[in-house]
Amino acid sequence: MTTCSIGRWLVLPVLLLTGAAAHTATVFTTWTNVDLANDTATGSLGEVTIALSGTGANPGNLTFYETASNVFTSGAFSTPAYNVDRLEFGVSPAPAQQFTLSFSSPVSNPIVHLYSTVSVITFTGGVSSITRLPGILGNDNNFSVSGLTVSAGDNLNVANGTIRLDGLVSAVTFTTVLTGPFTVDGIT
Repeated sequence: MTTCSIGRWLVLPVLLLTGAAAHTATVFTTWTNVDLANDTATGSLGEVTIALSGTGANPGNLTFYETASNVFTSGAFSTPAYNVDRLEFGVSPAPAQQFTLSFSSPVSNPIVHLYSTVSVITFTGGVSSITRLPGILGNDNNFSVSGLTVSAGDNLNVANGTIRLDGLVSAVTFTTVLTGPFTVDGIT
């Protein structure tokens, strides 16, 4: 397993699509065009095109891409995900870096697994609430969700967990900032 300099990752590869149909299907993101030099990635989430990029006045940067990852298999996640794609992007101390995750069609209540983070992630646009989902074998007690912010509760030990972006989402903007004594964190 490849790690960043302190071995911390925040991961965004698993989303749950729901529609007007009577059933819910779990669909995993497949990243098909990853350009680390230009901090952009596009792929598919079922029939929906998905894009992640560094944006804003202080854009975040993509730093690593891996296919067939198994970092989301622990019981801390609401649905374990085996052999899925993951993107990693670097996070540094202040100022906060900005990212945008967008969908070609609105997605209802997308689910995001977050793996091994010590950063603070704040959702700043495109969603009015987020919900922490329980892990299948229990929760990581250091994984904290408050309002529109996700963080490691003590900022010293990594945290893992799952959130839902509540409502119908077309695009969501979020900022990341590293806290605690570290010099770099990775977000995927």
